[in-house]
Amino acid sequence: MLLPLFAAATPGVLPASFYASAYDNPATPWTTGKPQPAVQAEQASFQGRVLDCGCGAGENSCFLALCKDVTSVTGFDLSPGGVALARDRALELPPDAAPASFFTASAETAASALLPRQFDTALDSALLHCLADDSARAYVGQLAQLVVPGGKVYVGCFSDSNPDPWDNPRRLSEAYLRDLFSEEAGFSVESVREVWWARPPERGTGGGAFCMAHWMVARRL
Repeated sequence: MLLPLFAAATPGVLPASFYASAYDNPATPWTTGKPQPAVQAEQASFQGRVLDCGCGAGENSCFLALCKDVTSVTGFDLSPGGVALARDRALELPPDAAPASFFTASAETAASALLPRQFDTALDSALLHCLADDSARAYVGQLAQLVVPGGKVYVGCFSDSNPDPWDNPRRLSEAYLRDLFSEEAGFSVESVREVWWARPPERGTGGGAFCMAHWMVARRL
């Protein structure tokens, strides 16, 4: 399996081996067992062929497979264990759900794993903030190959407005998102807004189970 070139010196970025083996432990630091509230709120925006980047155990993927305007869902994740869980979850979908398939790939190898498939909509539910700067730019380049012109990319990532003392995953600014998804990279950022991001209850600060996040919508040029 190809692993991404995470920059170990980047604060808030863990090595690839952490993510590759994350689902060897049933209690991952981010799994809630449900689709993210931000994804549920935006469900009507997901259309056609959907790509779920960093799909994990497939909670968002399988939720989107039930949305009326979605025709297929394809997820990829660095963790073979996560992909196996997503495939098992997809087996429980009703017969009228959109087909869901899953692949093991990194953020930087997704295009080589998935092309010539292309997608109308892409979801990044807390993948981007796990990447070092060089990896993040390579990843956006992969998305530019995988998303059709006019297609939308939805990104949920931890916000730099978050006052919590932890710094992993790192927290990103709106300016950083707009710089990554620039016209030069093949995108136009349509909006960035603040949302609350669900976390397992035991991961919250002071008993809370949510943290501050950005929700970005970008259009493929």
